[in-house]
Amino acid sequence: MRILVLVLLLCLSFYVSTPSSLAEAPKSKKAQSFLSVPVFFVTDRKLEGNSFTGERKYAADCKHDPYMGKLNFVIASPEKVELSSEQKELGLAIADKTKEPISNLQILNNGLEYTEAKEKFLDAVATECTKPGQNGELVVFVHGYNTPFAGAIRHGAEFSRCFGRPAIVYSWPSVSKLRTYTSDEANNEWSQEHFNQFLDDLGELHKRNPAIKVILVAHSLGSRLIVRAAPILKENEMLKDVALVCPDIDYETVRHYLQRYATGKGKFNVWLYTSTRDNALAFSQIMHGGYFRLGECGNSIVELFPGLKPAEASTHVSDADKQRVETVKAGLAKRMHTIDFTELDSGLLGHKIPHELIEQMCQTGAPGPGLSMVETDAGETSKLGKMLFKSHGKESFPAERGRCNKVVRNEQKTQ
Repeated sequence: MRILVLVLLLCLSFYVSTPSSLAEAPKSKKAQSFLSVPVFFVTDRKLEGNSFTGERKYAADCKHDPYMGKLNFVIASPEKVELSSEQKELGLAIADKTKEPISNLQILNNGLEYTEAKEKFLDAVATECTKPGQNGELVVFVHGYNTPFAGAIRHGAEFSRCFGRPAIVYSWPSVSKLRTYTSDEANNEWSQEHFNQFLDDLGELHKRNPAIKVILVAHSLGSRLIVRAAPILKENEMLKDVALVCPDIDYETVRHYLQRYATGKGKFNVWLYTSTRDNALAFSQIMHGGYFRLGECGNSIVELFPGLKPAEASTHVSDADKQRVETVKAGLAKRMHTIDFTELDSGLLGHKIPHELIEQMCQTGAPGPGLSMVETDAGETSKLGKMLFKSHGKESFPAERGRCNKVVRNEQKTQ
């Protein structure tokens, strides 16, 4: 077991979950264009000069006033780009390749009172969401472990490009070093109330302008902020979609949250993206006693609800309770989807973010050109995950539950 852990750590030492440099994102030998993309941000990282570090803004006596602002980030495009009038209106522009992808950094509350800065920030977001060619949709991205500020912003820029919508990146203080996983966990938890406050602010923005709808995307450790915010998010009218990508959170803990907060009455879609090539989550599994992470299991997110089959759990369940859980299940089934994107994941450890796939699924319900969906049994787990589970003395891993949609390339479907 110790040898296996050392091998995984060695592999992880060569793994950077979210590259911060332009040259690494996205990788394409045919890259012909570079785009400058405007991105909003909210962060409780410490500011040093013009850079946000991996430390907390406050070591003690937190004042709950995260930085808010806007910047431009240069990303590579896999093909030559001709910008539409809508993209130009959104602020996208053809750019030159650069080693410094961040420019035009504007920090609103670096000189203004927090309340005044927040109003100015929300007004700026609302303006972008209601420009010609926009429909009020707003993409909010929350990053995961081992992610510097620039790496988080890059993903926000990619989502803004894919969706053609304004994007806000919520960046909590990830230390961005392999050996600081537990520090990232602590900082992620410390950031929770700031994130909840941010969600309340977005809710206020939606009340002022009901046309503004949020597409909330979280990757890896960032998914914990989403799940822990369940009391705020359940049945929230501002949400259009919530996507959890390779979520690094305890599988059974998510079931507990569903038991308490799932009602079946919400209107927004929930997307769970998993990959059997995601070996990076095995690192987290080792750190947490061998227990599965949600992103490893691939079970139907609907069937995670623990109360779906009360008759099997107890002989004393009333007819009313049975009807309640069936009603919840029916409501959840309409808007909760598990997507197996193994075919699109890549690298030794996987754990990638399929930006284009997420955009296509949110906007059309289909995976996009050259891809198809095949319904299959849910619950497929990586061999490495199963091995680690058993090596920690666990007798059985989570049962296969429900059905999921697997993304396949069209040539595979015809074979």
